[in-house]
Amino acid sequence: MADLDGVLERIASGDRSAFEQLYDETSDLVYGIARRVVVDVDLAREVAQEVFLEVWRKADRFDAGRGSARTWVAVMAKRRAIDTVRSSQSSRDRESAHPGVSVEPGDPVGDRVTDGDDRRRVVDALEVLTDLQREALDLAFYGGLTQREVAERLQVPLGTVKTRIRDGLSKLAIAIGDERA
Repeated sequence: MADLDGVLERIASGDRSAFEQLYDETSDLVYGIARRVVVDVDLAREVAQEVFLEVWRKADRFDAGRGSARTWVAVMAKRRAIDTVRSSQSSRDRESAHPGVSVEPGDPVGDRVTDGDDRRRVVDALEVLTDLQREALDLAFYGGLTQREVAERLQVPLGTVKTRIRDGLSKLAIAIGDERA
């Protein structure tokens, strides 16, 4: 069993052989956690791949004072697997609530918003947002990032991103004159 804390430090400095070593030491653990949580074999493999990508990107954030490297990786795997299950469940819930309704790129409703008066109202409404709200909404809607990815990109807590997006959308709805706001 290797000193995985030291291995993570080497990964943080870009050492690929250290990453291979960590993978060899923890891949069964990560896949096992993913498999127990998401059940589906292919989805568990995807989760494991995402976890190791996240380990590579975030190795510099590992703090040995808060726990072992093995625990850090295991927690990351469990969180990613749970997020995957929740996302899948949300998709199923939306589909069962609105069967046959799908949102595709080039959606006629979205196309209509970019036309004429609607477009001008949206552009004017964007002025009511703070820079932070505008940035979060831009990354989420135009950048196609999830709220978690926006939080990682901006290096702020997920709850902060959710609040910025929620408050920004609420301000936009009021500015545009949506009666449901």
